[in-house]
Amino acid sequence: MAYRSCYADAEFTLTDTLGTTPEIPVGEFEAGAIHLPAGAGTNNLVFHSAPNEGGSYVAAHDASGSAVSIDSTTASKAYSIPTAAIDGRNWIKIVLSSDASLAGVKITFN
Repeated sequence: MAYRSCYADAEFTLTDTLGTTPEIPVGEFEAGAIHLPAGAGTNNLVFHSAPNEGGSYVAAHDASGSAVSIDSTTASKAYSIPTAAIDGRNWIKIVLSSDASLAGVKITFN
């Protein structure tokens, strides 16, 4: 079995504002997961993307034109990142719908 590099232990503090939530490099990875810590409220995680670091972020949409999000997430759970959120994208931001700030979010890519 081949092993590919991954951001196995990358930890982020997500926010409810596009301008303050961190940029997350996706690169050539094709799949990912987001691990929410204990204490997280119920949130919708809304994805945005840009072609380069520091670029202008826009809401990510799938091929049918629907906004890409993971709805009704809760604490202490891991969720697969939708393929449309990372496929062909270089940089993403994930914006929270409820918590103003959420530290300790771990993201993995492979």
